[in-house]
Amino acid sequence: GAPQATSTPPPATATPRPPAPTSSYGKRGAEVDAWIESVVAEAPPEHKDVARAIALAELNIFVVTYTTPQGDRKTIHHGTGWLIAPGLIATNRHVVEAACNSNNNTCSRVTVKNSAQGTFTAHPSWHALERDVAFLRFDPAEVASPRHLVPLTLGSTAELRVGQELV
Repeated sequence: GAPQATSTPPPATATPRPPAPTSSYGKRGAEVDAWIESVVAEAPPEHKDVARAIALAELNIFVVTYTTPQGDRKTIHHGTGWLIAPGLIATNRHVVEAACNSNNNTCSRVTVKNSAQGTFTAHPSWHALERDVAFLRFDPAEVASPRHLVPLTLGSTAELRVGQELV
């Protein structure tokens, strides 16, 4: 019989990760810009804006960690947070609860990091037990790429319609 054509699926490509932080701000900013553009370039034309929003969100979601003594051992605490304003990260109160002393209302510093902005310190500045909300303050100059600190905006469910596409 006649040879049959076969199609080979294109190789799967992994979503690129933000470049690791460097000590040079100028180089770091250019690397992050290139990474954002690579994410956007991979998206179909109708989803370029969505891809850019997701890339910027990834740059501004953080892991929060700290340790507390537990007798002769240390306990590592961790959670996540997101940038809501320059120098301000929102997280859950239970994430930083052990870093704060309710007797004298003081909090120790916590470590904040992500793959794009590197590691820096923040200080719990306000928390509400009844709402499980806390805010961490930090110096934006301490991050690897300050110009890429873009606060994530929250939408309102009042403005949503059934079937509306969300990001």
